[in-house]
Amino acid sequence: MKITPVVTAVSIVLLLSLQAMGNCRLPQHYKHPTNNTRHDPSTSVPSIARLLGVRVGFNGQQALIQNFGDGLHSTGGHPGGMIHWNTHHPSGYIETDGFSYNEEGLAIEQLYWALDRPSDPKIPFVRHLPRHAGWLGVVYPGMTTKQVSQLTTSRLPVPLKKGEVWVWQAKGFVRPSPVNEETYTTWTAKLTFQKGVLNSIEIRIGWDDPFRTNWNDPSQ
Repeated sequence: MKITPVVTAVSIVLLLSLQAMGNCRLPQHYKHPTNNTRHDPSTSVPSIARLLGVRVGFNGQQALIQNFGDGLHSTGGHPGGMIHWNTHHPSGYIETDGFSYNEEGLAIEQLYWALDRPSDPKIPFVRHLPRHAGWLGVVYPGMTTKQVSQLTTSRLPVPLKKGEVWVWQAKGFVRPSPVNEETYTTWTAKLTFQKGVLNSIEIRIGWDDPFRTNWNDPSQ
């Protein structure tokens, strides 16, 4: 019985888990081992995945922490896997979560930026936002529907709309880690307006019904 590949895979997952928790940092030259039995398509990330200087599904949470400093951790896909920050300009709130791991720790599978700031005093402010931090590099919370429409018309197809919610979905392909079977093939961007002002931007992997008020409640 050959157990070496199994031991190797378990070791890699453990290293990535420790890295995400801040207890271990992979060496700069580290690369995932390849699996020659797979014939994946080329990695492809749609433009709607871009927000806050990262690409949802491609980057990991360490990419955000590098710019923002560490945030407040709570239970999401993993204990401590959901991270929260506040922003000064615009006055808002950032939240990210994920389940699978990649070379940058816990993969970003959900990223949310909104004007509604929680009252929790333990949530830190980001150290600084990257240049072109907006969605697609240009769309920010606080913009009007007219401004967002002008900025997206030449970049994206017409969105699905329901009330003040605008939704785009796109295909791509990312395998966050070759040591497991998880792949990302669908991305969703949801923009929610309130009285004609962009209140929140949310990017997720998958998301069958983005118009659902509470995505955790399948009865809606």
